[in-house]
Amino acid sequence: MINVELALRVFNEMMEDLIDNYNFDDFLSRPRRESSEFGAWAGENFNTACDVWCSNGSWAGATCNGFKYLVSNGCCRFILGNNDYPFVFKADFGDDDRYCSAEEANYEMALTEGVEDRFAEIHYLTVFEGFTFYVMEKADCDYDDICSEMQDILVDTALEDGEYDGDEEFARNEIYWTGDSDRVDEFFETIMDCQEYHHWSAFCSDNRITDIHAGNIGKIDGRWVVIDYAGYFG
Repeated sequence: MINVELALRVFNEMMEDLIDNYNFDDFLSRPRRESSEFGAWAGENFNTACDVWCSNGSWAGATCNGFKYLVSNGCCRFILGNNDYPFVFKADFGDDDRYCSAEEANYEMALTEGVEDRFAEIHYLTVFEGFTFYVMEKADCDYDDICSEMQDILVDTALEDGEYDGDEEFARNEIYWTGDSDRVDEFFETIMDCQEYHHWSAFCSDNRITDIHAGNIGKIDGRWVVIDYAGYFG
């Protein structure tokens, strides 16, 4: 459970530090304040900073131990975090917060449906300089590590079930890792019991949460979760 009061205090302290020491006000003052401008600000201020882990396109907290801050972005949203705490702050680019607000709504529905354990917890936090910020559980989501562990689990399960004649090399060649939605769906079906999987899968389908590829998966204390689940806009 996220301590939202603590998160708000950490957020305010972080914003003050980013503005005072990392020129975050430069990004805030840019006309469009979109992904390319966020990336330009991060590149200008963090390329040589030893206390910041920065990655474009990696969501809510890849392995970045030893660094003070996490700064990351995708096409539609960006992430900021203080690595001393088990949560990150995320906001939509542009003038609205439809992705983050949809994600919060989906999480509230997941609570009602009893499938919340497969989603990183998220809550509205505050409005700052025109951006609506949300706080989300921080997950370990290093892409290479996630893909490797998922493949290991699928291969081990297949061998335990007597498939591929116990030939691990053959199994790995057959269960090659693509990281796409179909393979990730197969993975979740493997780690859940039948009833849990069908309940979770139906929930995702009903709410158009279809973009569940390896880049949108993480682990929180050993629990596999989806970290980007706003749903489909189109």
